[in-house]
Amino acid sequence: MEGSHSGLVRVVGNDVWSNPPGVRISYPPQFIKNPIPKISLVVSLRILVQKGLLFVFNRFALEQTGSILKYMEKEKIITTVLRFVMGFIFLWGFFDKVFGLGFSTTTEQAWINGGSPTYSFLTYAVTGPFINIFHSLAGLVFVDWLFMLGLLFVGLTLIFNKFIKWGCLAGCLMFLLMYLSLLLPESNPIISEHIVYILVLMLIAFKGEKEIT
Repeated sequence: MEGSHSGLVRVVGNDVWSNPPGVRISYPPQFIKNPIPKISLVVSLRILVQKGLLFVFNRFALEQTGSILKYMEKEKIITTVLRFVMGFIFLWGFFDKVFGLGFSTTTEQAWINGGSPTYSFLTYAVTGPFINIFHSLAGLVFVDWLFMLGLLFVGLTLIFNKFIKWGCLAGCLMFLLMYLSLLLPESNPIISEHIVYILVLMLIAFKGEKEIT
């Protein structure tokens, strides 16, 4: 598309083009320049505001993501510590019953020396409405084996973080039986440390299942 001017002076680059009055001169298309679009002040401010909001949002998102990651890291550390602590409780009970380390089991009562890991507790310690049931289990060989294998299995699953769900399930069952054998607790008619241990094992199981999935 060519442009034409009459009686005008046109500046193109460093050259001055003029056409006498009454004379029409047509210029090539390369000398016809389109006007530069002007951006209004409102549009400029809008772009600046959008960029500013985007920057603030990205900064906030990064900070929140960092906070969430730090929280998740702390939560994972606490869960790991709980898992090791509970595993140590079960393994310590196992080795104390087997070798008679002198804490809750004397050397003479050790399992390797012919003692029964459950006889003393089921005979003298149980209370509550189920006392006769637990008394009838005292000294039975299969009860001793189930109890000791349970201590070992739960302890190993928690320490090595393998088969967590099954280990926690077995641990909860053992603590529930201990709770039922000591009804009603002396210091509190409802809640004892066994209930707390059950809740801790449930927490470890749920956390472990979430990490696997």
